[in-house]
Amino acid sequence: MSSDVLGKGRTAIFRSQETEEKPTEAEVRSTELEVRSVQDEVQNSKLEIQHTKKDVQTSETDVKITPNRINPQILQQALNEADAKSKITIWNPEVSAVLRYMQLTTVRYSMSKEASVLLEKAVKKAYPDVWRAVKENDFH
Repeated sequence: MSSDVLGKGRTAIFRSQETEEKPTEAEVRSTELEVRSVQDEVQNSKLEIQHTKKDVQTSETDVKITPNRINPQILQQALNEADAKSKITIWNPEVSAVLRYMQLTTVRYSMSKEASVLLEKAVKKAYPDVWRAVKENDFH
């Protein structure tokens, strides 16, 4: 096979290190700046994660996110959405089994009513500031 058939592919494969072009100082500096920029972004992300971890309290029974203050625009959006579609869905096989058992063994037992009462108590306890803000806005 002749060298003109392979063209640049052969050169790229078999070129020696001596013929390789070395990056200019400007290219090296530019790459170093990009690396530092990425390192800064990673560090800032780590700081955000650490800050977020301070706001989240976890235990076996609940996860509580404590907002610093109530955002009125987001609260209004939540109120509007809740007014338009107040039904929520949860997926929890254990809770479902307990409530279905209660429904099968108790006359006139309402799974929806019981779930609503239990969830309301838990939400009031987990998010008292948000609960108070919702109630202050004369929501149902």
